[in-house]
Amino acid sequence: MTGTHVCLVHGAPGCGKTHTLLDAVEDHATNDGLGMFDVYLANFTNNGREATADDLVERGIFDLTQYDDVGEDELRGRCRTLHSIALQCCPEVTNPQEQVITMDEEPDFYERFCREHGLDFEAEETNPLELIRSGKETTPRGNKLFALDQWLHAQYLPSADRLAKITKAPVDIELPNSRVRELLRAWDEYKREGMSRRFEHHDYVDICLEEGYVPDVQFLGIDEFQDLSPVEYALFKQWRDSGEIDWIYIAGDVNQSIYSFRCASPFYLARTEVQERRYLTDSYRCPEAVSAVARGILEAEDSITRNVFRTATRSHGYTPEGAARMRSITDDEGMAQAVRTALDAHDDPDGDENATVYLLTRTNYQLGVLSNALQRHGVPFDAIGDKMNPWPEKVVDCLIALRALRRGSPAPQEPVDTLLDVATNSDLRTERFENADFERQFRVDMESDAVYFPERIEAAFPGRSARTVVDVLDLTDYQKDMLRGALESNAAPYPERIQVGTIHEAKGLQAPCVFLFAETTQNIIERYRSGETRAEEHRIYYVGATRASESLHVVDGFFDGPRIPIFTDGLPGHETDTTTPKEAAD
Repeated sequence: MTGTHVCLVHGAPGCGKTHTLLDAVEDHATNDGLGMFDVYLANFTNNGREATADDLVERGIFDLTQYDDVGEDELRGRCRTLHSIALQCCPEVTNPQEQVITMDEEPDFYERFCREHGLDFEAEETNPLELIRSGKETTPRGNKLFALDQWLHAQYLPSADRLAKITKAPVDIELPNSRVRELLRAWDEYKREGMSRRFEHHDYVDICLEEGYVPDVQFLGIDEFQDLSPVEYALFKQWRDSGEIDWIYIAGDVNQSIYSFRCASPFYLARTEVQERRYLTDSYRCPEAVSAVARGILEAEDSITRNVFRTATRSHGYTPEGAARMRSITDDEGMAQAVRTALDAHDDPDGDENATVYLLTRTNYQLGVLSNALQRHGVPFDAIGDKMNPWPEKVVDCLIALRALRRGSPAPQEPVDTLLDVATNSDLRTERFENADFERQFRVDMESDAVYFPERIEAAFPGRSARTVVDVLDLTDYQKDMLRGALESNAAPYPERIQVGTIHEAKGLQAPCVFLFAETTQNIIERYRSGETRAEEHRIYYVGATRASESLHVVDGFFDGPRIPIFTDGLPGHETDTTTPKEAAD
C-alpha cells in the first residue's frame, strides 16, 4: 500500500453510506483545506450520480462565491460515474460528444459495420451486456458480437488472452471461433478509421490503464463499490497505488451486488485492503416489516453473507413498523386498481418530483407487459431512469383539461392552452374559444392562475365530448389510447408519482410504496436451480424489496411464467398475508 488512505464504508440500504461520504468531504474541507475541485464523487449509475449531486448541492459544503465563474453546474460536475472520471483523464478523446459512441445513441454506426461484415443487427436502447442477462436466443449475431466485445473488455485481460477467452463467454454467436476473433479485431479497427477515432466506454478506460492516467484530485469517493467490474477495479487500484490521491473512500454493500452479467463481483468490496472501516447497521429507509422481508430473502440462501441490518429507532424510541404483504393479482384491471389504491394510501413524499409508488419487474419483457396494462386502464405513469417518458407534459395537460370538461368544472389556464395548441385546426379552435359568448376566465385571487369555464372549452370543440375531443388531437395513436383510458380512470394525473422499471433500474432509489413481482422466466429459473445465479437472484430481490420506505407488496400471478423459488413458501421473514385486490381495498 502507498500513502493513500483508503476507508471502507459498508452499510445496508438506507443506512446512510452516501451521507457518510459527504460527511468525509465536509470534514476534509474543514480540517484539511479541501477545495471543490479537489473532489470527485463516483457512482455506478446515472441515477446514483444525480442523487449524490443533489445532496452535495444541498449540503453547501463549498462556498461557490470563492471561485470565479463557478456555479451549481460545476459543483454537480464533481459527481460522476467512474467511466466519466476516466474520460476526463484521457486526452486522446478530444471531442467526447462526437467521438464517444453507444449503441442506443448511434445505432447507424454499429449497423454499417454489421452490414459490411454480413451480420444481422437490431438497434436496441439497452446496454449490449443486457443481452447476457436476458439470455434471448433470437438476438441477432451483430448484437451478440458487441455484447461479447464488452464482456471481454470488462475482464481486464491482455488482448491475446481476451480473444482466447471467447470460448468461456456467456454469449454464443454460432460462428467458428476463428471468425469471431476476426470480427472482434475488425470492429476495433473500424472504430479507428476515418478522420475522428470513435471510442466506446471501455476503449478510453483501457487507454487510462495503459497510460497510467490518474484524476487530479485529493479526495475520491466511490459509491456502490460492489458493482465494479474487473477493469473498473483495476482503475481503482491504479489510482490508489499512484500515491497521487490523499484519501479514497469506498462505499457499498456486498449484498447489493447484482451486476454479474457485467462481470461485477461482491468480493472486491469484501476483500480490498483498507486502513479504516466504518460499518453502518441502522436503516433509516426501511420500516421493520420491510427489513424482515429483506433479511428473510438473504437468510434463505446459505452462500450469502448476512448483513447486520435493522430498522433504525427514531426519536422517543419509536421504530416504524410499515407493512409487507404477498398478494394475488391476476389481471390488468386488478393491477390498475391496486396501484390507484396504493397511491391514495401514501402521501406524496416531497413534492411532485418524487415517486410515491414503484412497480419493479425482473425483466424488460415484463416491464412492457405491465406498462401496456397500466396504459389500457388509464393509470398515468413514468419510467425509471433515462427511458422515454410515456406521459410527456403535453399529454398530462390535455388529460387535466379534458377531465375538467367531462366533469363540467373549471380548468386551469395552462392545460387549456396546451389542449388548444395540440388540437388539429388549432388556429380555428383558438378563435372559437376566444370569441365564445361566455365568461372567459376568473381567478380565485390575484395570486392564483386563471381558470376557464367548461363552456369556453366546448366552444372550441362543438358537438364533441371529452372522449371524442381526443380524436382531433395531434398526438400519436399510443398517446390517444392512453388519454382515452385515463378519462375512464380516477387516477391522479401526475405520472411522476407512479414509476415503473426493472429492479436493476431502481437500484439506489426509493419510494414509499413498492410493488415487486414474484414471476420470472424459465431461463432464470434453470440457472437459479443449477446454482449458477442462485445467490445473485436473492440479492436482486433483496435490492427490490429495500426500495420501500413504508410498504412492500409482493405480487403473485400477474405475469405468465414460473414463480421465483424465493417466494415459494410466501413472504420470507413473515407470516404471509395473501390477499386479493378486493380484500386489500376492503
